[in-house]
Amino acid sequence: MIADVATRWMMVVVGGIAAIGLVDAATGGNGDLAVVFGAIVVLSIAASLRLPGHRRSIRIRGDLAGWLSTRAAESDEPVGRVVDRAVAAYRCGLTGEREPS
Repeated sequence: MIADVATRWMMVVVGGIAAIGLVDAATGGNGDLAVVFGAIVVLSIAASLRLPGHRRSIRIRGDLAGWLSTRAAESDEPVGRVVDRAVAAYRCGLTGEREPS
């Protein structure tokens, strides 16, 4: 979670710096540079919005991370969904509860 927050702030800072460059390029009459800075602003906003904000980050072994990536690719779904199912199944195995529907 801390990594997500740090990454989000980094994207905000990059977007802010690019916005300053955009204004400077636009007022200086440098249209090509303004387009580049505008693209950086848009991409940094899009990237910061796509970061998960409500999920906690945990570290797992490399072999498990590889298995999760392979499993997600085989089932054509996001890794986060595979992780959710795997952790829920593990919890049910520990507690004897049934999986939520």
